[in-house]
Amino acid sequence: MKTVIRFVRHHWLTLGLLLGSLYLVMWIVETQRTPGAMTIIEAQAMDMTAMKAPPGVHPVAAEHPVTMSVSAESSFPAEVFAFSDESVAVRIPGRIKRTLVYPGDRVVPGQLLAEIEADEFAAMSGESTWMARAGSSMALAMQREVESMRASLARSRAGLSASGAAVERARAGARSAQTRHSQARRELEAAEQAILDARASLKYSEAEVGRARRLHEAGAISLDERQMAEREFESSVAKTRAAQAEREARFEAARSMEAEVEAAQAAVKEASETQHIAKAEVDEAAARLKKTEQEARAKEAEREALKSTAASASTLSQYRYLRALSHGVVSERAASPGAVVMPGEPVFQIRAIDTVRVQSELPQTLASQVSAGTRVLITTGSTTREATVTSVFPVVSADSRTFRVEALVPNKDHSLLPGMYATLSLLGGPEDALSVRNSAIQYDADGNAFVWVMGEAESSGEATDWTCTMHPEVSEPGPGICPKCKMDLVPRKGTGDHVAEARKVRLGAQGKTHTAIASGLAETDQVIWAGIPGLFPGAPVRAMEWGENGPKELPAAAGVPEGHDHSASEASKVSVDDVPEGVYYCPMHPEVQSADPGTCPKCKMDLVQKGGE
Repeated sequence: MKTVIRFVRHHWLTLGLLLGSLYLVMWIVETQRTPGAMTIIEAQAMDMTAMKAPPGVHPVAAEHPVTMSVSAESSFPAEVFAFSDESVAVRIPGRIKRTLVYPGDRVVPGQLLAEIEADEFAAMSGESTWMARAGSSMALAMQREVESMRASLARSRAGLSASGAAVERARAGARSAQTRHSQARRELEAAEQAILDARASLKYSEAEVGRARRLHEAGAISLDERQMAEREFESSVAKTRAAQAEREARFEAARSMEAEVEAAQAAVKEASETQHIAKAEVDEAAARLKKTEQEARAKEAEREALKSTAASASTLSQYRYLRALSHGVVSERAASPGAVVMPGEPVFQIRAIDTVRVQSELPQTLASQVSAGTRVLITTGSTTREATVTSVFPVVSADSRTFRVEALVPNKDHSLLPGMYATLSLLGGPEDALSVRNSAIQYDADGNAFVWVMGEAESSGEATDWTCTMHPEVSEPGPGICPKCKMDLVPRKGTGDHVAEARKVRLGAQGKTHTAIASGLAETDQVIWAGIPGLFPGAPVRAMEWGENGPKELPAAAGVPEGHDHSASEASKVSVDDVPEGVYYCPMHPEVQSADPGTCPKCKMDLVQKGGE
């Protein structure tokens, strides 16, 4: 409580001013408020969305469609674009060393535009180039080593093949020696058998010689028989000696063949050992070749890597030079010599304008009438050029319900510059058809064309409801008093003999002033061409004479009771300023005046005194 008292003591003047202001406002509201006006609380509680103007008659201008020849010539805003845009940007960080072109200069593909100072990339390129050359030399040396290893392997394989042939020859010699040795053994055995036979024959002959000698000495046989026996003995001795000699010869031959077999077997063994050595040499040469080939492949891969690195370094080094990619004209230079630039930063803009693109947005209703090859006029200032549509973009914007068309226009003199405003006019031959004014053509939310026509009104003439002329939002089913201003309610009726009807149409050729209607209208229809804003299906309309600034006169308002038509009453001739001081009057009907307080006989409002508080 002490705090409140202390606050009041310190701010008594401010609080007094606030209370005085509040009292003054309340006094002004209670004494100076116009009769019938809403209070602040009423105004705050008022629903503006529920307030509707009383239905009246829309003044419109209407006429019947006429049959006339319409030349399709519709104009639409357009914009000029370059045939192609090229942004020349840097790819490596550095400082611009020099520029060779300026905006307005023509350039050709490959032309040098600017040079970037980046010595580290040039040094990197040189180092990578030398490393690539060294890698190539090493790879070449390894390739030669591989060739040498392959030749050595071929020689080893040839030696292995020769040793294999030698082994086969030695084995063949051994087999031949073995065969001859076997033959010699058989012959030796035959010779020994011959010795045995010869010895047996010798023994027999010796016995026969002894017997023959005895018989001869005994005279039993003749000398010839004795000598014959002796000759047979001598022959047996000779045969025995010959058999012994043959046996010795065969024995020596067998020994010789045995030595030859041993020699052949030794040769086979030696050839086999040589073959094993040759095979080992082949395996070793193959292993060395495989290892050398692996090293050669590694060196080749290293060479390719160094070569790729050198190519990348060379490419990066070439990025120091900014060159044009196509024909065009320099339209912008974003950096000057000495400026430090970073990768991706554009330096030049090049536009090809020998041929330009003129693009325009057309309403979707023309989609069926425009195609590639449609003749158009391109107007910029006082210059008009004829061209043809070269591209129709196959997309309609959901926001504007338009589609884009493009025409390529030759521009050798460079009079058309990108960004220029132009007008694109569609050209077509004359077409005789029912036509209406261009202002009569309307489009719904889906982009479909329609026109407003005057239809017959179906009104019974009975009141729809009762309302207050001062507060049209008040609606009652029958007579009564306005709860806000206490005025008598009046019947609200629709007036007018015609109502607005939306009629969908299919458009034909569109000229400067009229548009041909392909279907949807008859010659007897009255088409509304002015006064269209605010129309809705069923809205009462009345055809009025139309001037440059709108209707020359307005139809009578709807729902105004007798005595409340301010347009025709004497109230339009008497104003509040005409009321004498001190006289009581009606704010709504200043012609109602009285020397004493009372109510207005017309609107039942309280009379107010002019100049009174």
